[in-house]
Amino acid sequence: MIQYSDLNKEFITDRFPELKEQVEEEIEYLNEFLPHVIFGNVFNPLTVTLLKQDDYSNNIILNRIFNMHEELSSNGDFETQNLVQVTLLEYLWDEKTTYNRALELLGEHTKKLWNCIENYLSVPWVLYVSIEFQFIYEIIIKSGEEIKSSPDLLFIILK
Repeated sequence: MIQYSDLNKEFITDRFPELKEQVEEEIEYLNEFLPHVIFGNVFNPLTVTLLKQDDYSNNIILNRIFNMHEELSSNGDFETQNLVQVTLLEYLWDEKTTYNRALELLGEHTKKLWNCIENYLSVPWVLYVSIEFQFIYEIIIKSGEEIKSSPDLLFIILK
């Protein structure tokens, strides 16, 4: 079992030697190894960048990241699983592209943690679009004007 207390610099750099310098910089800045902070700062921006690439599903580093997520999800204690769920997976819910593409790459145990997120978060981009459409609809109804084209709609919204 992977204990949260076992998460350290070597845990990351043994699996991702190419991230050694970044991990060391994070530790130096913090003066200690804080797993949630280090894992989040090192992996979240990298994961999002790789998920946005056209060839994301064939990216070796991205697949190694999701394999690490699965390893931590399936073999980690409660605190380790919490790190995966709260720090690493929640971050991928911010955009439609990262959400959908990450969903394709999840392993069996990581998928269970992903599904837990749904219990306390809705898909933000869906909620945002829903709220925006409701707002636009209310503006149109209140205006009483007929909309024949997109510029008409824009004019009513900007009024």
